[in-house]
Amino acid sequence: PGQIVRFNTIDTRTRTVGVVVAVDGPYRNAVPGVRPPLLNGMFVDVELRGAPQPGRVVVPRAAVRDGAVHVVDADNRLRKRRVQVLFSLGGLSAIAEGLQGGELLVVSDLVPAVEGMALAPVADAALAERILAAAGGERTP
Repeated sequence: PGQIVRFNTIDTRTRTVGVVVAVDGPYRNAVPGVRPPLLNGMFVDVELRGAPQPGRVVVPRAAVRDGAVHVVDADNRLRKRRVQVLFSLGGLSAIAEGLQGGELLVVSDLVPAVEGMALAPVADAALAERILAAAGGERTP
């Protein structure tokens, strides 16, 4: 376990940010010839976790197109809804405004997507499970 002490370089070409992580006991898990101790300036793989944010709506990143999503209304009709994305990470986007938990989100690519058209929604349980796992911090394939 460690703690971020500062952000370092920003590479606009690769869209990455360097971080400096302080680790207590950098020699603790060292195994000579197998696992070196953590030394100042080493490059390592780090898993970052933020504080939980309960109540956030998380959707597949691909479902957000030009700042909007498609939802299914109470009459099973297609509606376009403007949303504000808080952040996107990997294949997910956290929604800050415009979408409430429990609403039916269209995740397939509808061509053409005509406002008000009738839909026959089908739940994608596997996708919902992957989103819940990823939003909860679990690694998914």
